[in-house]
Amino acid sequence: MRNQARALITVATMGVLAASYQFGTSAQTGLLLGMPSATANTSGSPEPTAAASGSATPSATPTAGATAGATSSAAATAPTATKAPNTAPTKAPVATVKTATGAAIDYKYGTVQLKVTQSSGAITDVSVLVGFGSGPQYTDLIASLAQYAVAANGSNFGNVSRATLTTNAFKQALDSAIAKL
Repeated sequence: MRNQARALITVATMGVLAASYQFGTSAQTGLLLGMPSATANTSGSPEPTAAASGSATPSATPTAGATAGATSSAAATAPTATKAPNTAPTKAPVATVKTATGAAIDYKYGTVQLKVTQSSGAITDVSVLVGFGSGPQYTDLIASLAQYAVAANGSNFGNVSRATLTTNAFKQALDSAIAKL
């Protein structure tokens, strides 16, 4: 009977060593098995574990104890979700929407006048009231400039190639509208 108990303890010790290798350190294994770790000791000296010191009692069943300890310790050390205190709901800040129409800016190819919509401090829409000219190139250019203005939240964007005068007039009209917000 004693030889069977020693064999069982040896197998359990090998299982602990294998688990220690698998998890990286014996301290982590000790935590999983419910054993105190050397780092948690406040006296400064590491506490020996039953497997490390060889002073396990033969009457104990190491595999059952290790399984039960691992289950309860893992459940005890697993992070739990905490509920937030029951507080009164706060009102969300009301978004302030402002709209302003800028001055009409005359330039070489026509006149530009814009209407800018701002919500909570960010430009959300730029509409062209008085346009640039006619033709599909102007329609695409207007849409692009309006998108650039919304993305940059102002007139701080680069010029469009081969449309420098139009871009500059658009930026002046945009700045005029933003100043009125």
